[in-house]
Parts: sequence; C-alpha cells; structure tokens
Amino acid sequence: MRADLSNFAALDGLGISSTLVVAPPGTVNPPHVHPRASELVFVLEGTVDIGFVDTTNTLRTQTLKEGDLFIVPRGLVHFQFNNYQTTAKFINSFSSASPGVARLPTTLFGTGIADAVLIKSFGVTADVIDKLQEAEGAGTQPGY
Repeated sequence: MRADLSNFAALDGLGISSTLVVAPPGTVNPPHVHPRASELVFVLEGTVDIGFVDTTNTLRTQTLKEGDLFIVPRGLVHFQFNNYQTTAKFINSFSSASPGVARLPTTLFGTGIADAVLIKSFGVTADVIDKLQEAEGAGTQPGY
C-alpha cells in the first residue's frame, strides 16, 4: 500500500509520503535510490536487513526488528532484504510527496545502456553483461 502524490492528491505541498511493505521470507527490494527524499523505515513486525552506501563508499547495514527505526539519507543507494523465516511488515516514510525511485538492476541492465559501456565500467566480459541483462528483475519484488 502506497500513499504518494501519484495516488493521493491531498499530499500535494505537504512534503511527505509513505508505503506499507509486507515482505514474505526471501523478499529483496534491490539496490535503489530515491532522488527526491530521505527515507525513514519503521518495522511493525518481523525482521529485515537494511543497508545503504554512504558518500565515502562505506556500507552501513543493520538488522531491524519490531519497533526499530532506520534512516536512509536522500539519494543514497540502499536495499532491504527479508532473509528470515517470517513475513516482515514495515512502513517507509519519505520526506517528499514524490520521492521517485531508480532501481539499479533495471537502471543498469534493463534500459539499453551499451554493452561496451557496462563491460568497461565493471571490468567484466560480454558474457557476464548478457547474463545480468537476462536476469534483470529476477528475485525482486516490484512496488515498494
């Protein structure tokens, strides 16, 4: 369940939005960014791993349980992963009515960026890029 400017016009001008996430075991919200908002994660039920990469390229991760909070600063690459045996429920609140989202697997491997650019950027062979492009989206949960 999501409440943002695209589906709840009353948020116009308020600078907030939120999403209720129900993440069954094994669910991954792949690395992504919100270019227009910071994110506050509040766990209602279960356990979820969350992390972001800061501006010094340091990975900051934490295992969150019921009642825990976590902040992701605007524009930083981050992810959520339910690597546990029970469903996790959490609320993501954003500092914008229109936070935007760019999921890295889709952005990098599902948009037609030239293979030569990806091969040189990642220092891998064309076969690796082909496999990543074929697998783009596998194992992800759209919509949160």
